[in-house]
Amino acid sequence: MVKSSMQELIDWLDPSFSSVIDKAKELLEKGKQQICTDWSAGLNTERRGNNPNANLTGEDYFADTYKQSKQ
Repeated sequence: MVKSSMQELIDWLDPSFSSVIDKAKELLEKGKQQICTDWSAGLNTERRGNNPNANLTGEDYFADTYKQSKQ
């Protein structure tokens, strides 16, 4: 399974650092939103018919790339 660097950090942190873990999870969500937005913007600049991933939403792309369920 491929994990984002932020996901790896969250897994690596000691559970006693709960406030750091909470902030990392918040930033992971922010990064996810940025990836989804950029993915959608990139599709809008290409001819959708020439892109094999044209039917993927940003959420789909993130979930597929990082093997997460969509939230």
